[in-house]
Amino acid sequence: METYNEDQRNARKRKSYHIEGEVEEDDDIEEMPERPIGQKAAKKDARDAKIWMMMENHLHRRLMWRSLTNLAKSRKI
Repeated sequence: METYNEDQRNARKRKSYHIEGEVEEDDDIEEMPERPIGQKAAKKDARDAKIWMMMENHLHRRLMWRSLTNLAKSRKI
């Protein structure tokens, strides 16, 4: 007994086989250019860059504070 879903599955198999066969015949086809980055990925990249910048600033301030306190301690002695 063949169901509705089996017809769809068989159609997909035929379609994918046909597409794969064409790709194998034409080996010198240029690759498609990469798609532009999506909005969600762009927002994530911007957020990650902002976080890294904040971490670097925090580290820089901390190192500067440490060096200033060490300088002040050395001058007191």
